[in-house]
Order: sequence, then structure tokens, then C-alpha cells
Amino acid sequence: GTYELKTKTSDVTWKQIHRLLRREEKLPIISDFNDCSNKLVINEFMAHNVTTRADQNGDYNPWIELYNNGLNEINLKGYFLSDNDLILTKWKFPDDAKIRGNDFLVVWADKETRSSSLLPSNEKGLHTNFELPVLGGTLYLVNKDTTIVNQINYFEQVQDLSMGRYPN
Repeated sequence: GTYELKTKTSDVTWKQIHRLLRREEKLPIISDFNDCSNKLVINEFMAHNVTTRADQNGDYNPWIELYNNGLNEINLKGYFLSDNDLILTKWKFPDDAKIRGNDFLVVWADKETRSSSLLPSNEKGLHTNFELPVLGGTLYLVNKDTTIVNQINYFEQVQDLSMGRYPN
């Protein structure tokens, strides 16, 4: 599949990028990352976020970006994110979580479990009960029937370098 390395800073050296590109076993293995047959997909993620994107509290934590490839809004009630194939229902989206057509939704994978409807307006945001490991792992997007809608298998991540679909 096609992947894109994105970075905000010049902290990523050519040596780090070369190491990733030279050693195929170090490249993220992205299962059906470019298969857009599902309307809802994992679009991008960053497991080693140090300076790139801050949450509503100013914290730099791992994040996951979902993308709705369809025209209509998708209600995420009953959808899940997980980092464990034995517990696919590890983190459930709040009942009021939605993603508009052709739009993005960021979820913080930082073990700070928060849901949008229960927080004061200055602390709104979605936060999972698990954290994306920097050394590698698997991320699952699961639907109401506990069917894996999309998954990403990845290896060790470089600081402030995201992995994502290209194009969306």
C-alpha cells in the first residue's frame, strides 16, 4: 500500500528516514490502509507525538485520526477502538460521537478516558483507555457487530512522524 511520512519539525533526520525506508521490516505494515471500500477508516495516526499536535489541555499524546469517506454522517455509537485483538471492544465511542461526511475525527490514545458529552466545554475531546505504544503494535477500528472495519499493524515509530493514507 501507499503510505506517507509526515512531520512538523526538521527533527527527523535523513538517517532516521533512510533507516525506515531501507529496512522493509521496519516500515509500518498497514492492512488495507488504502482500501476505501469502508466508509469509515483509520486515516492517520501518530504514536510518538512530542511536539506536533496538542490536545485541548496542551498535552502531546498519541492520536488517531478517522476519516469518513462517505457523504453522510456516521453515528459512532457502538463502534470501538482497540490495541488488542483479544479485546476488540476495549474502548467504546460515546453514544453522541459522530463524524460528518468527508470529515475527520481525532481521538487521543492516551489512557485518559474522556468522552465529549461529560466534560466542560474547555476539556472536550475523545480519549481512549489505551495508549499507542511507540515500539509498535496494532490498532483496530471495530463496528457494532465486533467486525474489524480497519486495522493498522505498525513497527517502532519515529518522534513526531505520523503514518497516514495518501490521499485520504
